[in-house]
Amino acid sequence: MVSSGGAPLYSKAPGGNPFIDNTTVTLYGHVDLSGDIFNAGVYDQGSKFGVPSNLTYFGVRAPYGYPGWAAIAQFESLVEVAAVPTERAAFGTRDSFIGMESPWGTIKAGKADTPYKKATSKYDPSSATLGDYNSIMGNTGGDLRAEFDWRASHAIWYESPMWYGFQAAVMVSPGQNTAKDNSDYALGDSNCPGTSARGSGSGFPLTSAPEGCTDGSYGNLYSASLTYNQGPFTAVAAYELHESTNRIGDEAVTPLSNGGLLLVPPGSVGVANEWAAKFGAGYKFNDMIGALQLYGIYEIMRREHTDPAFNERSRDGYFVSATQTVDKWDVSASCAHANSSPG
Repeated sequence: MVSSGGAPLYSKAPGGNPFIDNTTVTLYGHVDLSGDIFNAGVYDQGSKFGVPSNLTYFGVRAPYGYPGWAAIAQFESLVEVAAVPTERAAFGTRDSFIGMESPWGTIKAGKADTPYKKATSKYDPSSATLGDYNSIMGNTGGDLRAEFDWRASHAIWYESPMWYGFQAAVMVSPGQNTAKDNSDYALGDSNCPGTSARGSGSGFPLTSAPEGCTDGSYGNLYSASLTYNQGPFTAVAAYELHESTNRIGDEAVTPLSNGGLLLVPPGSVGVANEWAAKFGAGYKFNDMIGALQLYGIYEIMRREHTDPAFNERSRDGYFVSATQTVDKWDVSASCAHANSSPG
């Protein structure tokens, strides 16, 4: 039995009892290409035209059991439609897990977007494009990596059932790192923790200092969210902690445009906890021409025990978005703002 939908497939046994056949498989996916005009802002190259794969993926989901009581498995992968595939598009690079579903919630183990990330994913109408909110939201360094909008590896998490509109989720991702300062790859991984393959700080190709994973590699991750969805109103609160985040790579001598040097002394940044919290709300108005969806987020990001003069990772941020639906068309706009950091 094969389906293209996302819900489990239930059948009837000869005696009338519902069950999930162990041959039931759900195939699903999403294809999203675009033509983009952008300015990279690097080396004064000017505007560029590109055709990115955006968030194109393919997945397989297989439940086995009874309604409300089922073992579940999922394997999801990025699909590089427009680009030459690399290890980023290997099988199981996206949310992949095994788990157990019960009337009291679902427990899963594997890799998945953190509860912190999922809590406000629908708030961003430009998600998975060049204009998504991760240029600011969840992003402490202003680069291509949003540390607090992450898919956590080797994790275990719990998702509660919906209760009067409320739903909770908690996740723990063990660091699995043999180095006290988390400068090694996590056991079982070939990438620096907290980084994507070939991305900023990944270590392949070498993007970190020679000491190893010193550009945001962390130990244990703890993430939690509480969401409320009832009628046209939605609200969310979420929190995430990264233990002993290694930022030794930030301690360097940097040439300035005026010919001087910026010296970040050893120990001024170092290894310390980083955490983030956010609160969001949304409301959907039905109007004369369709529906207007409004969302807003306030986010706090902090790095502990860092010299304030060199603390670029602590700041607040804001995000608002609006989507007007007219017939089958959506017209969206959004704005994000980052407050100044102490450093």
